[in-house]
Amino acid sequence: MMEVKVKFVNYKEKWTDLEAVKQNHELPRAFLQRFSKIKNKKIKLSSLAGMLLLIEVLENENLLHILNSYAVKSKGKPFFENQKFWFNLSHSRDIVAIAWSLQGKVGLDVQESRSIYPGVKPKIMHEAEINHIRYQEDDYFFECWTKKEAVVKMTGEGLSAGIHKINSNIDNGNINGHAYFVKNFYIAPTYFGAVAAENEFEILIKN
Repeated sequence: MMEVKVKFVNYKEKWTDLEAVKQNHELPRAFLQRFSKIKNKKIKLSSLAGMLLLIEVLENENLLHILNSYAVKSKGKPFFENQKFWFNLSHSRDIVAIAWSLQGKVGLDVQESRSIYPGVKPKIMHEAEINHIRYQEDDYFFECWTKKEAVVKMTGEGLSAGIHKINSNIDNGNINGHAYFVKNFYIAPTYFGAVAAENEFEILIKN
């Protein structure tokens, strides 16, 4: 069984001056190229926080030497070329999170709970989810949504995969030829998270 580790932080509390912290690290060229193109300040800060969290994880795993092999796929998913270290990042408001494994591909999504416009649900939810007894609950929506996002981030297809095809009531399946396993986890009462992997797995929270 795969082991998937997860860590999440409030980046505004952890790094009170991200730009200053940035100066103390030599960041990968592929990251800096994308980072320089981000115009939205909040997205830019959370992106930087994600990179710093990744570096922290690599240091703890004694894998900092692979940082130079950091690359980005055509659809924007970062990875390490020719390395047996798979990871995925997600952020919501002030929370940034990372999932990683030494055994196979992973996907991660975190979302802060909030009100959802009713017209959104039918567009992204599977028929089985629409017919579920909890369909009207916002908490149920975020449990479903984070699972779907984690799956398509694991496959690397993103939203173009057609997340309405994923029945998140079932913790494993296949989408567009990609087998997946997926589980929810909870960060705090107002935050939901999910991890997906290509094989059966257990989640280890490393906070």
